[in-house]
Amino acid sequence: MANTLMTLDEFHDGFNKLGKNDLVLDVRRPEEFSEGRIPNAMNIPVDQVAGHAEKLKAYDHVYIHCK
Repeated sequence: MANTLMTLDEFHDGFNKLGKNDLVLDVRRPEEFSEGRIPNAMNIPVDQVAGHAEKLKAYDHVYIHCK
């Protein structure tokens, strides 16, 4: 699995092209997530991601959003 760093502009350009099996994962705290989020993003705080690794493997691409 490759890791690629994207700029915000690159993400905005590709956001509408996300596939049905792509995920935007927001790793901020729930309080931050509730203040504003990317539409359809899933929130799993960074300290809990490892516990969800198997579920995340089901996606073709996972785009991680943090601060």
